[in-house]
Amino acid sequence: MQALVPYAVWTIIAVVCLGIIGMLAFGVRSLVQGKAQPVTVGVMAVPAVVIVLLGLALGNWAMAAIWTTIVMFALGVLALLASGVWGLFT
Repeated sequence: MQALVPYAVWTIIAVVCLGIIGMLAFGVRSLVQGKAQPVTVGVMAVPAVVIVLLGLALGNWAMAAIWTTIVMFALGVLALLASGVWGLFT
């Protein structure tokens, strides 16, 4: 059973990579066809940009992934707070 663990991990990584490639392909297609706005696509690219920047800065991709999760959670909380304040004044 232990011999299957590395194969299972690589299979999961491959499936995740295929999913990301599919999302990128369909996102670009929607952008080209005019079904998506560039701002929406740009917002969806923020986590990828954050993980690449943190990965290059830290040199440790596992820590970059952890910090990306923390940063994206904080940005989400700030977005919810800003949305609530905006709704309060409009």
